[in-house]
Amino acid sequence: MFKDQPFRFNRIALLIFMFLFIGSGLVFLLLNYLQSSQYEDVHLFFTDTSYSTLLLEDQQTDKDLPVRGKMNLTLQYLINGPVHSGKLRSLINNKTRIKSLSFHNQSLDINLSKEFLQDLVPQVHDGQLIIHSILATFFISFPEVKTIRFYLEDRPLKTIFGRHSFDYPFHRDRFLKTYESLLQGA
Repeated sequence: MFKDQPFRFNRIALLIFMFLFIGSGLVFLLLNYLQSSQYEDVHLFFTDTSYSTLLLEDQQTDKDLPVRGKMNLTLQYLINGPVHSGKLRSLINNKTRIKSLSFHNQSLDINLSKEFLQDLVPQVHDGQLIIHSILATFFISFPEVKTIRFYLEDRPLKTIFGRHSFDYPFHRDRFLKTYESLLQGA
């Protein structure tokens, strides 16, 4: 009688362990499913270390946020820079503030603070890649956005370093067709 007890206890302990292990795995899978269903990816475009192309990094927003809230958070993610450093670099000065962001009739107006243009090095930042980083992020992450217009301190952004004119709305279809090769991994 006592001879069989250790074997029985080992078997019972093993069954309890297996039940807990499998149960915890199911709980983990359930929690993972619930967590993943609360969030959705936004596609952010940062530059590479050579400042020659745009590369994709996904970050998450809460699915329950209204569209304008997701857009505001996405722009803040771009300003904050990539989460996974390494090869990716942000083009936007991290002191930049979002003065306003309005979305109506499929048109997005982005109004940034003056810090957006501060501390830029003309040899590295030609202005166009900075704008393309924002355009690619919003046109790809938010299909409902058809045009984007930029403002700096409540005035239309006309140029950066006098090289490129930005005083017009950027159109989704035209941008995506023209700059398809610039968008790596999209």
